[in-house]
Amino acid sequence: MRLNNFDHLIKYLCNGFISLCSVFVMHGQEPPQQTLVDYMASLETQFDVKFSYRTKDVLNKNIAAPKGLNTLDHHLTYLRQKSHLSALRVDDRYISLVLMAPKKNAYCGQLVDAQTGEPLVGASVQIVGSIYGTTTNIYGQFSIDALKGHQIMMTYLGHEPILVNSESLTPGSCPVFLAKENPTNLEAVTIGRFFATGMRQRGQGNFSIDTESFGLLPGQTQNDALWFAQALPGVESINETVSTINIRGGANDENYISWEGIRMYQYGHFFGMISAFNPFLSTELDLYRSGSPGQYHNYISGAINIHSSDVLPQKTRYSYNANLLDTHLAVDMRASDKLGIKIAGRTSINRWLTTPIYDSYFERMFQDTEINNNQNNSDYGQVDFDEQFSFFDFGGKLIYQPKETTQVKFVFMVIANNFEFTESLPQVAKTNQLEQKSNLAGVSLFHRWNKWHKTSAKASINHYDIVATNQDLFSSQILGQDNEVLDLDTHITHDFWASDHNRFSTTYNFSELGVSNRQEVNSPLFFSRKKDVLRIHRLHQQWDYRSQNQLLKIKLSARVSHYSKLKKTLLEPSGKIEYTLNRRHTLSTSFEHRHQVLGQRVDLQSDFLGVEKRRWTLTAAGQEPIRQGSQMSIGWHYQKSGMVLSLDAFSKNITELSAQSQLFQNQYQFSKAIGAYSVTGVECALQKNWHPFTAWMGYTWSKNNYNFDRFVPAVFPSNLDIRHQLKWALNAEFENLKLSLGGHWHAGLPYTAATGTVDGNSAEGYTVVYATPNQERLSAYVRLDCSAAYSWWSKQNTKYTFNVGLINFMGQENVLSQRYFAAPNQDQTLAINRVQRKGLSLTPNASVTINW
Repeated sequence: MRLNNFDHLIKYLCNGFISLCSVFVMHGQEPPQQTLVDYMASLETQFDVKFSYRTKDVLNKNIAAPKGLNTLDHHLTYLRQKSHLSALRVDDRYISLVLMAPKKNAYCGQLVDAQTGEPLVGASVQIVGSIYGTTTNIYGQFSIDALKGHQIMMTYLGHEPILVNSESLTPGSCPVFLAKENPTNLEAVTIGRFFATGMRQRGQGNFSIDTESFGLLPGQTQNDALWFAQALPGVESINETVSTINIRGGANDENYISWEGIRMYQYGHFFGMISAFNPFLSTELDLYRSGSPGQYHNYISGAINIHSSDVLPQKTRYSYNANLLDTHLAVDMRASDKLGIKIAGRTSINRWLTTPIYDSYFERMFQDTEINNNQNNSDYGQVDFDEQFSFFDFGGKLIYQPKETTQVKFVFMVIANNFEFTESLPQVAKTNQLEQKSNLAGVSLFHRWNKWHKTSAKASINHYDIVATNQDLFSSQILGQDNEVLDLDTHITHDFWASDHNRFSTTYNFSELGVSNRQEVNSPLFFSRKKDVLRIHRLHQQWDYRSQNQLLKIKLSARVSHYSKLKKTLLEPSGKIEYTLNRRHTLSTSFEHRHQVLGQRVDLQSDFLGVEKRRWTLTAAGQEPIRQGSQMSIGWHYQKSGMVLSLDAFSKNITELSAQSQLFQNQYQFSKAIGAYSVTGVECALQKNWHPFTAWMGYTWSKNNYNFDRFVPAVFPSNLDIRHQLKWALNAEFENLKLSLGGHWHAGLPYTAATGTVDGNSAEGYTVVYATPNQERLSAYVRLDCSAAYSWWSKQNTKYTFNVGLINFMGQENVLSQRYFAAPNQDQTLAINRVQRKGLSLTPNASVTINW
């Protein structure tokens, strides 16, 4: 018995000894520890690569040397798992290592393109059912707080959304998510971040802007999409407004600008100083310098469509904003599982509070108008002046989605600018009025029948009207003017996918466009009213092809337009080819032919009080010819981690051009000649990221010449001939703070000099005798802007954002235009007077936004 117990004891001690030895042996066989720096140095030697990293991210850190890893990718995965260093390939040899250090109990990740492996910058990461979200940084990374039971939605333009449950993530680990391209999206696909978060280039000549995730734009405090568009190369406003946008040397009336697909005829508040589109209802913008979709028509330069997301909101959220110019309130409501409602309204505050930005905008906008000219006229020395100005907009969007494959939308908007200008003497007072308004509504339907077929349809109406009443203080004369546009538009589009790589789109469009112009004078009695109506049938066919390896993309299309009243049928071909040489280089070329029957003209510089002197007109039978244009371009796009470079060369020719549409202020001011203009140019854009900074620069060279056979000389520089243009900005983005500094420079615009003599026998009275047209140049335009934004979240899940912005903070005096007029002096001698319109002076603004 004792022996047996002893045997058991011996066996127990032996087993224990063997186990202890095994522990020591196993410990001795563990992979040896080495410093992180040494481990990466061995990888550099083994695979001929070079790592870049912050010293503090790797200093005094060890890692166990792995065994059985044969490829670099395996080592990079192991490195991320053990040290949280995420690898980002700069090129074939250089690799950037970034420490992904999430907060405790926070979820993090990295979003990359499934095909190219490139990080997706500025992607939206949202906690479903809340207003809380974030965006990915320049490495495609994000960190977000979420509670168990929540879902996290990741979305990126042109890619399928990714939805994950928080339970499937582990706080502290940072998985990589692969975003696949949307297989049904054969439009020009986003090929790289451009300028700042939220702005991306979509193929050759086209851009998309997401204003909600957009970084700061220098000088701006709100998400004004039309100001954002002017940051792009080839897009300019020669008079600092959003109502006059020039794309590749074209006039403003040559553009197609729409909201939710409804063409607009009024773009701005304050007669063009800020966008008329409420920021809450205009969170996305698509700009086409060439090759726009089939439903965009009746233009020859560029197209801009402003809209908001069509995704049903997860829950109801509110937004309030107040700044030094206006205030607005918006709601995004989830009315039911199938219905979402967006409502927003905005009004000016100058009726209660006059601010520096209001004074600056007022001074800028009403230069060289009836208002300003009368105030500076010595004959009005004893006259008291009083002006009242206000603007407002109210709009909404209803989204009904009975199932995933069907969606119905209804949109509406009301826009108004009202201005009253009273001149008074002790015995009499006269009030001049100017009212500009738009009322529009539209309904659209989308249905996907199956993987290969989808149909969309839209019907809309837009009524635009500008009315002016001008009363002369020293007589009984009253001048009334009215310009009205009524646009009824419908279209239906069917898309058919013959395969994953071929899509055919057919669009039929019918529109009825009516334009009327009225002018009435009581003394001497005069009345004129002209109304033109055109009914247009259009058929557009498009073929999109994308090769199996995604390297080649082709788009060919043709539109046939029939005008029964004009007895004309026009054919417009267009095409685009894009080829990706490798993950860095992309080449593209495009061509298109377009026409338009709608335009603007100026009869007199004093029309509509001289504030909004342009009036819409329509080509009618036997009158102005149909304006036509063709454009060709070729582009090169280069992209590597942290840098984007693009280069585009273009040539555009416009014919059947009316001189009345060009705002001449020289000897051709009243000419009705028909001519042409041609533009050739090169656009270059460069952007570089190095966290937390982003720098971008855009340069454009172009040459823009008129050709009017009836003028002498026939060929001379266009009124929009800006030979050199440079834009730049430096942005910094920290956790709660964003900063932006930028500048805008362009060569001076041409103008026509006066000879110093006056023609007193002219039919128009005293007229200045001018020299050769547009041979002189104004001084170069220079402006420096800056802005800052600070945001934070409260414990009640409310987000506060405070913005400040300064336009032209150096106070540079810029001359935008120059004209001359002749008038007798007090001694009855004739004098030539020069009138200059000057740019914005130092203009400050600040805003507070609350989202809950």
